[in-house]
Amino acid sequence: MVPFLILMALPGVNSQNVVNNGTGDRGYNYDAGWQLIPSGAEENLLSVHFANTTNGFIGGALTRCLKSTNGGLNWSPVVVPSYADFNSVWTTSSNDAFLGGWDTVYITHNNGQSWTGAYTNTMNFAVNSLQFISPQNGFAFLPWVSFIKTTDGGNTWSAPTGGFTAWDFFDGFMLDQNTGWGVGDCQNIAKTTDGGETWLPYEWNSWTELTCNKIWGIKATSELNAWAVADSGVVYRTIDGGNYWSRNIIAGEEDNLKDIYFVNANVGYIAGFNGKIFKTTDGGNTWIQEPQLTNNNLNAIFFISENLGWAVGDNGTILRYWVDDTGLSDLPSALVEDLVIYPNPVTTESTISFTLAEKQKVKIEIRDISNRVLKTIFDGTLQQGDHLISLDLPELSKGVYLCKLSVQGESICKSMVITQ
Repeated sequence: MVPFLILMALPGVNSQNVVNNGTGDRGYNYDAGWQLIPSGAEENLLSVHFANTTNGFIGGALTRCLKSTNGGLNWSPVVVPSYADFNSVWTTSSNDAFLGGWDTVYITHNNGQSWTGAYTNTMNFAVNSLQFISPQNGFAFLPWVSFIKTTDGGNTWSAPTGGFTAWDFFDGFMLDQNTGWGVGDCQNIAKTTDGGETWLPYEWNSWTELTCNKIWGIKATSELNAWAVADSGVVYRTIDGGNYWSRNIIAGEEDNLKDIYFVNANVGYIAGFNGKIFKTTDGGNTWIQEPQLTNNNLNAIFFISENLGWAVGDNGTILRYWVDDTGLSDLPSALVEDLVIYPNPVTTESTISFTLAEKQKVKIEIRDISNRVLKTIFDGTLQQGDHLISLDLPELSKGVYLCKLSVQGESICKSMVITQ
């Protein structure tokens, strides 16, 4: 039996990260941690993927597609010539993205300005899952355990001719061109080692332990280690390449788990119904519930790094996770007190206020989230006492930035959002 533990961190959310917006969801600002982001959409959002820290797409019900060019802080609608739900989305670069519809994979090569459709050679099948392991080589998982792949960047798709099992694929994950898993209805977990030509279903103790539990998502970090998430708070896990799958419950009967993503071998996330997100930092041995910002069901989760990720769900729900990885340390309180930027988010102008305990040489810089210096606001000596310094930044586009204040070789950093 694989050791496994679930810890419930009650949602005692840091008050500086969450405010009440009077809608039933807790509101958002732009400090570190999970944030609720306005989407401008009412449809259920079903899939999310980013090419890098700035450019990403969301696919949703009723042909809803959204894109962001500033790390998911703001989203704009994208028109796609389709009538389908977009259950899956994948980006291979800032310009190249793919949406899975009905019998069609839609492709853009200009960051969503225009789209073309590539027929999947199926009949009334939804493209439930998309994955690319290179700009040219991609895979799609569909109902009736259909599996198709492309070797020309999504222009054409073909289906292997091998055998299959009897149930739908809801999701899949390929480690490389040959080895991968597909999961779906009736507790279906199937493995391929020949690029999808054949799929070997896991037999659940000679089928005596088979249930009709739906498995919605799967991720692997190696040929041996993989996890799958299912209805009723169930997580399946293998540590031997799929020869044996353990079954563990980390949430309630009503908490269907819809997606799972691993940033690396140790850090992973699960998203599910009722706004619940779970995190592991020990390779899936323990799962801890993250602060809960919404009661809406979450359908997909994706992280570009340990410090930046997104989850999407019903009724236009978007959650964004961000923590400062610049390595900037807090200043000793004896040097600087009451550092505040207001208003924040910033529309046109803002003010930074702080108190110096004594006369100091002070430097204030605006940096991007990659910690590159964009502008020096002040560099000089200030007397003891309270100080107000105006921030006028018309040259900066919408997005999140860092305001860094340095004194005596120590620094403190505050996040700020420009919405102009």
